Amino acid sequence: MYLKYKKYKEHPDRVYLQVVESIREGNYIRKKTVLSLGRFDNNDAVERVNKLLEALLPVSTNVQPLDYKNDIIPYNTKQIGPLLVFKSLWKKIGLDQTLKNSFDNISTLYDLEQAVFNLVLNRLVAPTSKRRMGHFQNTIYGMTKFDLHQYYRAMDYLIDHKEDIEKNIFEAVKKQHKNKITMALYDTTSLVYYGDDPKDQSELLDHGFSKARRGDLKQVVVGVLMSQEGIPLGHETYAGNSSDVHCFEDIINKAVDKYGIEKLVFIGDRGMISKKNTALLDKMGQEYVLGYRMRTISKNDRPEIFSKINLKKLRNHKLQYKEIEYKGQRLIFYYNEERAILDAEFRERVLERLKEKLKSGKIKSLLENPGYLKYLDDVKGSAPNISDKKVDQDKDFDGVFVLTSNAMLSAPEVVESYRSLWQIEQGFKQLKTELKLGPIYHFTDKRIRGHIFICFLALILRRFLAQYLSTKYKKKASYPDCMDDLKNLNVVEMKVKDEEMHVMTEIKKNAKKLFNCLNLEIPEKILYQSNPEIQFVGPAEPF
Repeated sequence: MYLKYKKYKEHPDRVYLQVVESIREGNYIRKKTVLSLGRFDNNDAVERVNKLLEALLPVSTNVQPLDYKNDIIPYNTKQIGPLLVFKSLWKKIGLDQTLKNSFDNISTLYDLEQAVFNLVLNRLVAPTSKRRMGHFQNTIYGMTKFDLHQYYRAMDYLIDHKEDIEKNIFEAVKKQHKNKITMALYDTTSLVYYGDDPKDQSELLDHGFSKARRGDLKQVVVGVLMSQEGIPLGHETYAGNSSDVHCFEDIINKAVDKYGIEKLVFIGDRGMISKKNTALLDKMGQEYVLGYRMRTISKNDRPEIFSKINLKKLRNHKLQYKEIEYKGQRLIFYYNEERAILDAEFRERVLERLKEKLKSGKIKSLLENPGYLKYLDDVKGSAPNISDKKVDQDKDFDGVFVLTSNAMLSAPEVVESYRSLWQIEQGFKQLKTELKLGPIYHFTDKRIRGHIFICFLALILRRFLAQYLSTKYKKKASYPDCMDDLKNLNVVEMKVKDEEMHVMTEIKKNAKKLFNCLNLEIPEKILYQSNPEIQFVGPAEPF
């Protein structure tokens, strides 16, 4: 049954409305006019049809009239966008199956893999304490809910199976890179602890060199291994008093033993370099590209090594480089003229502040700042002063970087590989700012490691999603902008008359990009209706 608009030749300016039904008679279908509603080209006709509908609605079983003001009662809003996108990505890169396989022999009354995913999603969307997970899961539409003790147990199981899980994660990441991982970036960071003193409950928490400049607080050290494209490959947690050199040796051994790496170029900054570390890599047959501690080069050798004569230009860059043999090591010297200008300007600003400090007599603050100390003479005396000689020596380092490598790479390739360390620096920034890796409030080693592992898994998802986005849209899509739109994709839970209905808000263009880069279908607008047979109609629009 349907509506039909009818015109007659003798009155072409008139439109009539009919209700018509198709009836099969043998092999033919005949149209039968069930009801003629008269002319439909004026307001009187529209009003007549409206009255007819109002008279028929009370006897309809699946169509009901709707009073927008009184019959629609929205009572809750939940977020849905991040759950859909990150759950799809979680499965796409195989993390769901990795955890299920690792937890296969554990008998629990709840889904361990799903509980871990919830903790990871919390880091990606709105990082909170574990105690706030109950509140967080109530703000996400369709999220499986767990009790607090179940989340804590999931963290414990995660650490119990860390080695096995990370091996599988490494293999999953390799598949995404078509089994070609030839270089690995490595760096460490420290996380301060703000809770009460745990006394003897933790071997990890200890005082050490704080990159957050909080030597008064205990801390832990985290080392992360990444692919050259910035995808996390593995991580380790160390005691707060561990040095970068010690951590480097440990993670190299684990990378070979745990991941079965036969040949890999390890890339690290100058904090990693030591005779012991380079000897270890040479002994293991592993290649490396490391930043060289330039100030360890003797002052007599600097004029020759830092000379800018006969530098070669790096293709597609303003950088210049040269290769040098120094004390049995291969060094690559490269110079960035733009960076040299910035370094000189920065030094002038520091010297201006230093002169003001000296004039005011605030000696103690000078001695606590290494940025000031390197320009001063007589620092142990009562009247330190700026040394012109030390200032001139510092100018030698403007725009200069020195690398050492035993890798079978050309000098330009060594420079390019080292420059990719910005990926790991950005990864630490994202861990600390977006995913709230620190500060730490857990006080047992297992929970500290569990929290760090959860953040590590979140970083894997975050970096993969950004990579997919970049691959599909190049520079036309920003991860933060897309995430803002994704977080605004909500579900409104409402009562419509006596029926329950859940309606998704409109998806914005940047959020659509995330769905598109994962080939993920956007759900229907109405996600749930307690009685889908019932249709609601509002006031008729004027003709």
